[in-house]
Amino acid sequence: MMDLQAKYREVSHQNSVLKADLTKTNSDMADVTRRGTHLEHKLRREEHERERLQNQYRELIRQKGAMSDRRNIQMMSKLTVGGVSHGEGEADEGDYPSVVGHLRAQCASLKEQLEATRAECDRLRRAKAAAPSSAMVRQKVKEATQESTEDKEGLLETIQFLSKVVADQESTIADCLNFTPAPDPAVESERLQLREERRKLDDDNAVYEAQIVDMESKRVNVQNEERRVRQMFEAAKQMGLIGADEEICL
Repeated sequence: MMDLQAKYREVSHQNSVLKADLTKTNSDMADVTRRGTHLEHKLRREEHERERLQNQYRELIRQKGAMSDRRNIQMMSKLTVGGVSHGEGEADEGDYPSVVGHLRAQCASLKEQLEATRAECDRLRRAKAAAPSSAMVRQKVKEATQESTEDKEGLLETIQFLSKVVADQESTIADCLNFTPAPDPAVESERLQLREERRKLDDDNAVYEAQIVDMESKRVNVQNEERRVRQMFEAAKQMGLIGADEEICL
């Protein structure tokens, strides 16, 4: 019985451990799913930002080309109209340095942002590739759940078997405690005969005890009578009724 109770406690403990492992696995799967969703959203945002920066960069390049074309047309028109010197050309180009410098600085800044965005996208892709996929996580959870279910079924079968054994033993013990043998006529007859013989022996014993008491009483009376006779014999000696050398024979 003690071994069965210990086995039952061990099985219950294993069942609790499996439940805790299953809960932790489900929590890990939910955490991985949340992280994967967050990374996917962040990657899409970075890709949209990179596309926006690329479009802005292309627009700035187009604007720069258009401004260069307008500047070239103006310079050609001035030269055609009449005799602008090299110095005048340099003076005309002085109208654009601030715009061109600003565009170049903005292009450089956009290039830096684009490179940073590309690096971040690459990092996110590597992180996404390193992270377990949702399908892999679901497969692992499914396998763990299946193993846990199989272990649970095995444990339940063991518990049911042990419970049946315990119930059978308890039933057997109860049957033994409540067992009352059917009376046997021969045994009952012999029992009555023994009781009768015992009663006779008790009666004989009572008779013997009465005889013993009676004999003891007679013995005491005889001793008293013997003592009284000796006393009378001694008194007779002293009175000289009998010789001093005579002895009494009892």
